[in-house]
Amino acid sequence: MSHFTKVSTKINDLNALNNALASMNLRLEHNRPCRYYFGEETRENVAKLPGPYDVAFEKNADGTYAIDADFYRGSVESVIGSNGSILMRAYAIEKLKIEASKKRYSIRELGNGRYKVYDPLDTSGAFIEATISDDGEITFKAKGFMGKSCMNFASLEDAMGVATRKRTEAYFQEDRRAEVLVHKEGM
Repeated sequence: MSHFTKVSTKINDLNALNNALASMNLRLEHNRPCRYYFGEETRENVAKLPGPYDVAFEKNADGTYAIDADFYRGSVESVIGSNGSILMRAYAIEKLKIEASKKRYSIRELGNGRYKVYDPLDTSGAFIEATISDDGEITFKAKGFMGKSCMNFASLEDAMGVATRKRTEAYFQEDRRAEVLVHKEGM
């Protein structure tokens, strides 16, 4: 393992949000009333929930979206989780699929919230394992890489949210695949 990255997932992609809501049998509506304890208020992005209240997604100055909901008495929480945890996990999964596809990576579910992300053109067997926690936090672990070649996946990790990256000893070793290519080319 040459590095691992922890990502605090932030909602910044309405397509991924829409896919996440659809996976929960909900849908994103635009410029609709959002039901709160105090009444209704028209919001730009709203998911209508079963029960008395809905959830809105308010755009922040940094381009991310904040969950705006009335968690009073648990009706919203029962659908999207405590502080939106169920929704954030579904969003992280959908965002990972979208970003991997943009970069032409393949993705395979391994179970227990783990996903294998790899370059189908890379025959080395190296890959990034993404583990998505119950609240949507993602941990990426580079597996099978030696040297800095794992950083090809850094843009994927960064696209997922606020990333904190830690390099391991393997990161600072020479990339064996590069040695083999140089040796073959020099023959």
